[in-house]
Amino acid sequence: MATPFVTPVARLRYARSIWTARRFQNNPANAAKFSCTFAIAKNDPAMVAVIEEYNILAIEALGAGPAPAPGQLAVLPYGKKTCLMDGALRHPGDAFYADKWLLSAARAEEDGAPKVLLNPTTPVVDKGEIYDGVEVRGHVSFYPYKGGSGGINADLHGVMKVGDNERIGNSAPDSGSAFATAGATGVAAPAAPVAAGVTAPTAGGLDF
Repeated sequence: MATPFVTPVARLRYARSIWTARRFQNNPANAAKFSCTFAIAKNDPAMVAVIEEYNILAIEALGAGPAPAPGQLAVLPYGKKTCLMDGALRHPGDAFYADKWLLSAARAEEDGAPKVLLNPTTPVVDKGEIYDGVEVRGHVSFYPYKGGSGGINADLHGVMKVGDNERIGNSAPDSGSAFATAGATGVAAPAAPVAAGVTAPTAGGLDF
């Protein structure tokens, strides 16, 4: 396994699979895994180092070659699978992916869930913070494998949110915004509880 690294800023896809391990094609014979995909801008200069790490492994472990130019992916031998690919090839005709690299990463359920963080020291508590389209950075590592036809996978160690962005793909729609736009007011929110021994503020100010 190559040295773990932190990805450049990415738009997250398949966010729900970070929280719940799933079996490929729901086949009981397949191992359950936590997973997601990072959509990273092709023009991000940090991707040159990520691709170089991938290419070294592809050449040494899988016999890919010849060595490509900086920023270009090595061509894997026929039939080998990859976790890193050109979004335009994976989703032809979709403008969102036209200028993105796609890095798919997964973690076996038996290895425990990946860390999902708001910052380096604070775990995400509200799962609504993490959705398809949110801006994140991933903590992953490449590794070659020989099962099936073989190829290169990425192990998913963690995800950290770095910003909000437009929801994409299969994300649930924002019901709150929809109701507000429609002018629906609902019912009044319950008053916040007052701690014992504390006098609640009045309309004219605080009572001392």
